[in-house]
Amino acid sequence: MDIVEILKNANKLLNSIDDYYDSIPGQQSKIDSQLSDIYHFIENNNLNAIQSCKLIKQIKLKRQERRKLKNNLEILKTYKDNCNKLNNKENREFLLCELNKAKKRLKIAYRNRVYTSEQFKTLNFNEEEVLYEKNM
Repeated sequence: MDIVEILKNANKLLNSIDDYYDSIPGQQSKIDSQLSDIYHFIENNNLNAIQSCKLIKQIKLKRQERRKLKNNLEILKTYKDNCNKLNNKENREFLLCELNKAKKRLKIAYRNRVYTSEQFKTLNFNEEEVLYEKNM
C-alpha cells in the first residue's frame, strides 16, 4: 500500500468536490438565463400547440437540471459545514449521518406556494393527458 499515492488521490478527490461546489452557482445562473430566454420567447411570440409542448418540455428539463444542482449544493453545504469531522475517525460516521439526513430532507414533496391543487384541476387535464405526462 503506497500511502503517499492514496493521500494524493484523496487530495484530488477533495479538490474536485470543492471545485464542483464552487461551480454550482455559475451553472444555476446559466440555467436561470436559459429559462428566462424561454419565458421571454413565450411572452413575445404566438405559439401553436406543438411549439408550446416543445417549450414546456425544455422548461421541465431545465428545471430538473436546476433541481439536481440545488440538491447537490444542499448536500455539499452540509459536507462543508461538517468536513472538519473528516480529521477524526470517530466523527466520520457522524458526517455520513448528517449527509444522509440532508439527502432525506431533499426528498420532501414540493408544496405549492400560491396555487392550490383545486386551481390546477381547473386546467381540465383529462386522464389521458395525465398518464401521458407521467410517461414522459
